[in-house]
Amino acid sequence: MSIKNTKKLYYQVIPLIRLSLTKSNEFTYHYDKNVKFGSIVKIKLNNKTIRGIVVSKHTKQVPIFKTSPILDIITSGQITKQQLTLAKLISEYYLTPLSTTLKFFDFKLTKKNNVKYFAELKKQFTTINKKKWQKNIILTSQQKKAIDKINTSKKLNFLLFGPPASGKTEVIIETIKHTLQNNQQSLILIPEIFLSYQEIIRYSNKFIKEANAKIAILHSQLKPSEITTIWNAVKSEKVKIIISTRMGIFLPFANLGLIVIDEEQDISHKQWDTPPFYHTRQVVELIQKTYFFPKSPSTFFSKKEKMVAPKIILVSSTPSLNSYHKAKNNKNWQLLKLPMLQIKKLDLKNKPIKITPPQLELVDLKKYYKKGQQILISNELRFALKNSLAKNKIAMILAPRRGKSSTIICQDCHKAPTCPNCQVPLTHSGNYYRCLHCNFKISNISKCPHCGSFRLADIGFGTESIQDTIQTIFPSSKTIIANGTTFRNNSYRQKILNKLYNNQLDFLIGTYTIAKGLDIDAVNLVAILNADNWPGQTDFRFDENYLSTLFQLAGRVNRPGSTQNGKCLIQTFDPTNRIFTYLKNWNWKEFINYELDNRQALKYPPFSHLLKITFHHCNKKIVEKKLAKLHKKLTKYTFAIKPHYQILPPYFSHQKKLRGQWHKHLLLKVSALPITDKALLKILDLPIGWKIDVETENIF
Repeated sequence: MSIKNTKKLYYQVIPLIRLSLTKSNEFTYHYDKNVKFGSIVKIKLNNKTIRGIVVSKHTKQVPIFKTSPILDIITSGQITKQQLTLAKLISEYYLTPLSTTLKFFDFKLTKKNNVKYFAELKKQFTTINKKKWQKNIILTSQQKKAIDKINTSKKLNFLLFGPPASGKTEVIIETIKHTLQNNQQSLILIPEIFLSYQEIIRYSNKFIKEANAKIAILHSQLKPSEITTIWNAVKSEKVKIIISTRMGIFLPFANLGLIVIDEEQDISHKQWDTPPFYHTRQVVELIQKTYFFPKSPSTFFSKKEKMVAPKIILVSSTPSLNSYHKAKNNKNWQLLKLPMLQIKKLDLKNKPIKITPPQLELVDLKKYYKKGQQILISNELRFALKNSLAKNKIAMILAPRRGKSSTIICQDCHKAPTCPNCQVPLTHSGNYYRCLHCNFKISNISKCPHCGSFRLADIGFGTESIQDTIQTIFPSSKTIIANGTTFRNNSYRQKILNKLYNNQLDFLIGTYTIAKGLDIDAVNLVAILNADNWPGQTDFRFDENYLSTLFQLAGRVNRPGSTQNGKCLIQTFDPTNRIFTYLKNWNWKEFINYELDNRQALKYPPFSHLLKITFHHCNKKIVEKKLAKLHKKLTKYTFAIKPHYQILPPYFSHQKKLRGQWHKHLLLKVSALPITDKALLKILDLPIGWKIDVETENIF
């Protein structure tokens, strides 16, 4: 039958491109066959062929206007009604058009599954020493109490708070077992891809023998066929435990009973690259909300009469101020605190191992500075490294930056060579001078671009200069560098972790990345070389993020199963800083209470919500003009409703120009989210070039 004689069927389709925030994102298209709800289709809009999602069907009325055809069905029924509801809630909360939010649910699926995925996943971990995760651990009374509260309480949300090695993982494992007994799925969200390497071993060893407890691991570096396999297995309930980075929240779960956010304070749970700039913590609460909209869940789930919303557990030894405040003051949340535990390990001798915080040693760098010395490795640190090496243990050394130095300075005019695209100082890295914010690099700088002097000098230090210095002091030592860039390389990441788990490494040198979640028995020393020279100190969250990193790094020492009494050594010009007092006393709660008082006085989060509105353009004057105009408009509108909104004046980032674009911001403080004020939403319905970061993690 020809298309001319075929009856047209009409559908509402949301194109997956940026559309209006305040206007409908739905367009009417026709097709000659039935199309399922949630199908990914190929359509044309403004003469461009793009993807779209079918969200409803016209059953009675025929449009009075001309419609375009659906060109092809890419994936039938890919998005569920519950996922559409979730996308709408995310769009409302994060001030992002629905058409943009739905892109996150549009997994690029292939026609066929990767049938070897699960078998290959199992093989990946055969080279690792699994003994520590195979040993049974006797649960303490505190752990049992926490497990019982989670499993029996009518509350759905929990913050599990306890120092490193206090037994939080065991609580989660027992909770997952309970979820499996209810034949439900569990989602464990981790902040970084590389942490999945040890988490899959940990959970596999606990659940591999459980009936139907197949485990999957999901992250952005998988092949499309592997992602397709996981997507189908989740939707069909063949997978019961999913370990994932933040993209896992967009999977089509068939029967989700538990969501765990591990290291919930970690900024990697925040979406930074493309809108909506969501935080995983908030989205999982919105997932819960979809189970109550509409009142009859059967609208979403035709096969089941009733679905129970999943429980959420936030896990951290240094919980974010937002989560801690919510757990203490919100009736829907419960705070579960675990003290430092006496963990018993079952072996032939059956002796208990007491887990204690590492010894903290503060090295005052002023004594070296007074002698005219610029010290990278102090005498105290040199001795500690030598001691670690002699005991065949691993030392982790934290540096603020990558490369050989912080910057290059001309010794005559005292100016630094800068990146032409970003106007930030270049960093000496390897055989190049490069920008850490874009792809610009040059092989050599023979003279100062400002005054022509040949007297250029590296100032400060980075991971590469630390490695060079340590190799000079300990020539036979085995060292390796780890940072966010190197860990994106799957083979390099695998290489580092294999060496760590098999104790084939002496010194691990890295940036923030190495402080996150590594569980290595052989680590007996962690060191911070210059604790005072870290970027981002003007941001109001700096103390929270930095102290959290110190706690996390110190927590890599004295892991359960290790036998040494390890050390955390910090080189600083300010050993009396209160930050180190909190670390020394191992008291994150005291810091939180102090910081919450300050935040409340200034009406900063969690006592308000911050929206960072940014405009970027290659022309600086255009940027300044646009920001001034929006600031004037917002000031005029919000003047009459001051208690609910506060506008702060426009300001440039510390790095004013990045990748050839000037960036300028203004901050809008609001008392509640989502914003429902239609007039304000109309002002905030901004065109391309603008960015709205709701609940921003960094005001600069």
